[in-house]
Amino acid sequence: MSTIGCPRCGYNRGITPDTACITPNTTPKSVVETDEVSLLEDGVRRLENEIFSLHEARASLLRRINNARSATRHVPPEVLSTIFQFVLPRVDLMRSPISDNPEDVIKPYNSDELSQCKLTAVSHSWRQAALSNPQLWSSFSLRLRVHPSVMNANLSLFDWFSRNAGSLPMSIELDIEKQPTSVLRNKRAKYIQLMEPNTKAVLVDHGERIQYLRLTSFPEEWFHHLKNLDHCDSLAIVRPSYHNRPVKAHLDLTELPHLRHVVLIQVWCPISLPSTITTLHLRVIPVEICFKLLVTCPRLVKFKCDETEPENERIGTVTNVNEPITIKELEYLTWSIRYCSIWSPRICRGFTFLRFSRLRTLHWSDDTDYKYSDERTGRKNWRFKFFSHLPTTLSSLAFVRCVYSIEESRELLGTIPHLSNLHFIDCDTTCVEPIVKAIGRPISQLEKESVDTSISSDQMLLPNLSNLSITETLDEPPDGYIFVDMLEAIHKSGKGQGRFQLTLEHPVSWNANDLDRIRMLESSGFSFSLDLAK
Repeated sequence: MSTIGCPRCGYNRGITPDTACITPNTTPKSVVETDEVSLLEDGVRRLENEIFSLHEARASLLRRINNARSATRHVPPEVLSTIFQFVLPRVDLMRSPISDNPEDVIKPYNSDELSQCKLTAVSHSWRQAALSNPQLWSSFSLRLRVHPSVMNANLSLFDWFSRNAGSLPMSIELDIEKQPTSVLRNKRAKYIQLMEPNTKAVLVDHGERIQYLRLTSFPEEWFHHLKNLDHCDSLAIVRPSYHNRPVKAHLDLTELPHLRHVVLIQVWCPISLPSTITTLHLRVIPVEICFKLLVTCPRLVKFKCDETEPENERIGTVTNVNEPITIKELEYLTWSIRYCSIWSPRICRGFTFLRFSRLRTLHWSDDTDYKYSDERTGRKNWRFKFFSHLPTTLSSLAFVRCVYSIEESRELLGTIPHLSNLHFIDCDTTCVEPIVKAIGRPISQLEKESVDTSISSDQMLLPNLSNLSITETLDEPPDGYIFVDMLEAIHKSGKGQGRFQLTLEHPVSWNANDLDRIRMLESSGFSFSLDLAK
């Protein structure tokens, strides 16, 4: 029987294959693929774990390399932590407001305000030292801006700082974005609503932890949040120049039992302070508010009032003083009107009734541009009365931007013979020269060339003066010979009180004769020190 085979491979087509032993695969294709993917994923996870371990090992080696190369590798962590405390910036209550230029306020913080974060990125040892010291994180400066990403960053940063600070009291500075004025009510209301979460997180949720607080461009709508500062010791509220207008609000801080130091700059509204205040600094505040706070804060030790604004009827604060008031604790007083401001008769009259028990230092500026609301004779009278009641504890007096006449200057200084330190700051030369020429001379002989030393010291102008300084006269600086004349007069009078200190922080014209006379004074045994501007 013949068999037909394939001419190429020889396959016998007559042979029937035995298919009895062949069984179909009953496993679904999806199950096979799932098992295979799971095995592959397990392999990926094992590799990821190995990669993570390798990264950890690599990071450890890099840290050891950095530590070996670091100049502070042998410095103990506690020493590093102490060093960090001295180099980090702190909240400055009197720092000038940040510029209103939009280019200056794009970021929510500046390079100096997050120095703590930079310390954690230097090395592993620095990071450990920084994070282990809560004091480094207790001071925080933040700029609040109406932008979602910035607001979220603000909240995250504040949360991180507050957690790292532990339970320590915090010093916080908030610089708030320029907000719409009250005229644009809808926009302003929307702005206040958007900024509320940031304000609530700081002043409400953590208000009891705040010890030092500085608020820049703080809206009056948030004044009520300040009542949460139960443990606040120092508070500064700074409003920028575009807020120099009265606001329909009342800054009431009387509910803060621990508040002692307050700084208010351009806050134009009625102000109430607790009796615990010991230090008060006011700048560009209406004069009636300044005077009221001076006479109503019983524990004031230091009071500074710079660039007072004229009275404003819309604020509605009026203080009438018709009998002597003694301010018992005050030791330091600064009173300065703003350039071209006007004194009111009520404030002038009030100063004639002020009495002090412990005043030691007085900085005085009241005659910048001869602008007074009453007659010149009248205002001379009130100033003389004020100076004549200054206590014998007063040892230091500074005249700032004054242009008094010869008679006025000598009259005022004649009321305080116990003065030992006299300073002229930005005063007119016509105000300075007559005083310099009068020091060391008997009052009755001020117009004479020679000095009669037989006259008793109680008739001499400033017989106890031991320190005279002059800083930046407003016009031509005085000649050097008048200071040599003064030193010689003091020496001849024999009334000098120890070593005399003369400081001239402005250029002075000296000639050879002046220098020779100074050398003669030194050789004669007169003890004095002369410091000149560089």
